[in-house]
Formats: sequence, structure tokens, C-alpha cells
Amino acid sequence: MCHAPRKSEQRTGYMKDQGIISKVGTSDWASPMVIIPKPDDQVIQGLPKTLSYSDNIIIHDITKAECYNNLEMFLQRLKKYDLPLNKNK
Repeated sequence: MCHAPRKSEQRTGYMKDQGIISKVGTSDWASPMVIIPKPDDQVIQGLPKTLSYSDNIIIHDITKAECYNNLEMFLQRLKKYDLPLNKNK
């Protein structure tokens, strides 16, 4: 039986391909990562190198200029949907 990968499997695969996460055997200081799909994924959908993890948004790229460009696109998306940022985080 063939099935399409679940969204969480696709997300972890993407983060692994981008070098954000890597597989380890065991760790004395880390707990297992569990990705829970959230509605805010719809807001960042289609933005390059932009991921949500827990209550954080991860924006990355290869160069600083590309990172700033991705950040600007993310901030424009927040403005479009009238979503505020928590300055204390």
C-alpha cells in the first residue's frame, strides 16, 4: 500500500534537507521533537525558508541579504493579515 507522507514527515524532511535539524542517537539534554501542525502555517505558507516551530518562527537562508529579504516578506505577510508580534519574545 502506498500513501503520501504526512505533513509532519514532510516538515521534518524539509528541515533536515535545509540543515536546520539533524538526527542523533541519544542525548542527555534534549527531548524528542514533535511537530504539531498549527493554523499559522497557513500565514507563512509559500514564504521561502520560513518555518513555524512551537510558538517560534524560523527564518533562514544562505546569505544575510537573503535572510533579510525573507524576513521582510514575512513581516509584510503579518501586516497583510493584521497580525501583531509579541515584542517580549
